[in-house]
Amino acid sequence: MKILNYSLILLGAFGLFIAQSCSSSQKLVEKGKYSDAVDKAIQELRDDPYDLEEQNSLFNSFDFANRDDLDKIKSLRVRGDGQSLIEVFRLYEKLDDRARAVSSLPSVVTDELNINDFSTEVQEAADGACSQVMDEAFLMLAKNDPEESRKALRNLEKVERISPGYAGLREMIYEAEIAATIAILFRIDDDSRIDMLEDIEDELKDEFKDSKWNKYYFGYSSDPITYVCELSLNKISFNESEKSKEKNSDILQLTTISKETEAELEVDIYVIDNRSGVTIAKKDEEYRYKESHTRYEYEGTLDSLSVTLRKDILDKKNKPFPNSYEVAENNKDKWVKTIVEDIKKILKRFD
Repeated sequence: MKILNYSLILLGAFGLFIAQSCSSSQKLVEKGKYSDAVDKAIQELRDDPYDLEEQNSLFNSFDFANRDDLDKIKSLRVRGDGQSLIEVFRLYEKLDDRARAVSSLPSVVTDELNINDFSTEVQEAADGACSQVMDEAFLMLAKNDPEESRKALRNLEKVERISPGYAGLREMIYEAEIAATIAILFRIDDDSRIDMLEDIEDELKDEFKDSKWNKYYFGYSSDPITYVCELSLNKISFNESEKSKEKNSDILQLTTISKETEAELEVDIYVIDNRSGVTIAKKDEEYRYKESHTRYEYEGTLDSLSVTLRKDILDKKNKPFPNSYEVAENNKDKWVKTIVEDIKKILKRFD
């Protein structure tokens, strides 16, 4: 008995679902959903053109659906901005699609309907939207601001989809793409004499990667450039100091020689606006590095010394100190990373 009752409930629910899905478009008319009512009536009348209820629904909703869209068009045209005019185009396109769909029905359905051809209005709306969006984009691009340029580009791409062949549109889109993209050209002048150029370029390429709105070039580019980042690595200077200390006993004469080498690299970083030639960021930095070394000279026996000190003396006995450029080479990787970090801080405002 429970199984039978459950089956009846399911059957009733299924029947209700079918009834609702197949309900007349007249209910949509009563709710004021005229556009949906037209779509529903067209669907039903394609199957049965002589369905009087659906014919009445179409007759009662078609003009009202058109009226609602035309009223929206009037309101949007009062605003007059590019986005509103794009919506005007879409509404006219909707009106035209509706008219074409109704016209495809048999004459027994359409004889009493006032069907208009909106194809001319569709084209005029597309042209009007393109013209207004291009005027607005021109003003946005004149600000020379990447964010404004990106807004202009997005709006231009919208109207390109509705009128791809509009005069001057493609050229303005290309102009907006350039203005919306921050393209930075790195130029590196390496006079350091420790061959840092390739290392810095590799590090920069790891840190600065192309994205939708950012492009990075090295050395030279035929593409439009927004900013030039000039990096000058000047000749490294060195300062060396050496001192010695003697320790004498009956069995050992020990001389400890210490040498400190300081290397200094001067780096000039300039960011130049490629359009105006104006320097908009500048940093002159001195990167220093100190390195200390010890070696020993002795005569006699080391037996009186600790094992650790004996080993250190033997390892460094008469060992020559590294020259200044060897010190600089040893420090090159650290310098490269520090320089690139400073460049990142400067260019952060342009990301």
